[in-house]
Amino acid sequence: MAAPFKQINMGLYNTNLRFKRQMRFAFLIEGVSMYGGLDVKIAYKAQRPNISFKEIALEHLTETIYMPGKVEFKPIQITLYDTYNPALNKENPIFKWIESYYYPEAAVYRFATQNPNAGQAADQFKKTAYLNMYDGSGCLVESWEFQNAWPQDINFNEVDYSSNDVMSIDLTLRYDRCFALQN
Repeated sequence: MAAPFKQINMGLYNTNLRFKRQMRFAFLIEGVSMYGGLDVKIAYKAQRPNISFKEIALEHLTETIYMPGKVEFKPIQITLYDTYNPALNKENPIFKWIESYYYPEAAVYRFATQNPNAGQAADQFKKTAYLNMYDGSGCLVESWEFQNAWPQDINFNEVDYSSNDVMSIDLTLRYDRCFALQN
């Protein structure tokens, strides 16, 4: 004889439960990818933070006890559409960002000097970035702030006569710290 069916509320149909969807997000880098601004680079793939704790080993007679140590924020991967609007942005904002620290034409690093072309200091190389996640109605459900983000690796990707794909830029962003903002 089979056990009688008993309905169990698994939480999936609770009216207060909402699933976050991967496709409902906006990733913004101040001064580089600003929606509605002059520099428009729209992210179509991004990551939430990847955080790990280094361990501290405490030796004690016959055993080793481990404690959490310093926090390490891992770099994140971002993929941006490579857009172009001749009326708005004649320069690539990602390359302009590079030039705020390193000017390749003259092979000059801008550690503490002024950028003679852009009139900005090299300390503006590190930017604040935000990852916002939304529900189906466009309401903010989760928000992250990445402090002092900078491009550790930039791939402008290949060009190919046999492809119809849209151009993209892959970024590896290194940042000092990250935290969730209160909604």
